[in-house]
Amino acid sequence: MKKEGFSFNQVMIIYVLIVFSFFYSGPFFFDRFGIPGISVTHFVSLLIPGIIIGKISEKNLKELYLLRMPVNNRYLILGIALWFVTLMVSAVYSYYASSYLPEEVELMESFDYLFSNTSFSTQMVIIALIPAIVEELLFRGLILSSLLQERSVKTALILSSFMFAAMHFSLIKLIPTFLLGLVFAYTVYKTKSVFSGIALHFINNAVAVWTTYYFQNYDIEFENVVIYGYHPNGMIILLVFFVITGQILFVKRSLNETK
Repeated sequence: MKKEGFSFNQVMIIYVLIVFSFFYSGPFFFDRFGIPGISVTHFVSLLIPGIIIGKISEKNLKELYLLRMPVNNRYLILGIALWFVTLMVSAVYSYYASSYLPEEVELMESFDYLFSNTSFSTQMVIIALIPAIVEELLFRGLILSSLLQERSVKTALILSSFMFAAMHFSLIKLIPTFLLGLVFAYTVYKTKSVFSGIALHFINNAVAVWTTYYFQNYDIEFENVVIYGYHPNGMIILLVFFVITGQILFVKRSLNETK
């Protein structure tokens, strides 16, 4: 039976080419088209090359990109719960990491300022929707589906998530993005559909867009928002503890029911 994915070496080559293309084409498209150039970069650098290579290699793109309806939808619900836990853990991590990486914080602040003059709907499309679709098709579609044919499930999930995190070119976001990638990859693997990853990715990005928009329009200081870990205290640690405990019990129950 013909494998619809790429070999491990082919995946690595495709990834390197796409990352270089993404890194160097980004400034060009941004200078030419402004903020919409970010979306152009996503399509031109992250999506189109994989599709072209897949067609040339005579791959079944539907199978390569896991373009099928999700199965076992309870894992999508589990994915949402795990995403929430990851959000909490990442918030606490980011708070402490920002103390050691002040340059990264300045970069993130300049990124927020860049989008302060765009409408809410534009931000939702450029920051939430398009990256969710394009990045999931690449990392949880082409890359994960290929790695699952070449490596163990554990290796495929971890490696594809690290590749996803590394492409964001940010030290302060490396661990949070890696953890999010794991949640997305696990959910896609269990539901056998990239659409699950797209849904989770969009929820994550949309929440970030909405909160940023809300803070900017209502003059709320970030350090006063407890849930994002900018003012950590015992309540945050307690909340994270109870949420994680609840999810462990939920996973354990789900696994027992499948036996």
